[in-house]
Amino acid sequence: RMLDAAAKLLPEGLEVSLRIGDLEHLPLRDAEADAAIMSLVLHHLAAPQDGIAEMGRVVRPGGQAVLVDFLLHDNETLRTRYGDRWLGFSPDDLQAWMEKAGFQELACERHSVNLGLTLMVITARREEFSV
Repeated sequence: RMLDAAAKLLPEGLEVSLRIGDLEHLPLRDAEADAAIMSLVLHHLAAPQDGIAEMGRVVRPGGQAVLVDFLLHDNETLRTRYGDRWLGFSPDDLQAWMEKAGFQELACERHSVNLGLTLMVITARREEFSV
């Protein structure tokens, strides 16, 4: 139902492919996507760096990515009520994982939200020639 709802919100003529898949094994070929957005999902993954690596696999060289997740916090309610595996991440870890996945950071912003939490938003471009 989520994909049906999303499809109804897309403007006419926009070339977007909506798919169901596992974040750690996306149903996309290598370098198939022009862009990717990973928003508030890392803290649910057993190995968050693997999710970022998978984003790096599917985004084409020169493509863009946006990563949004919580910075480190101590709000255990998110673990008990929402099943968060991680209580946020350090900026250094997020940036290192993005670089390891082949992304060059374009911008990094912090945004305070409710419950004393802070979001980190990283906008990046996939390197043209990954080593």
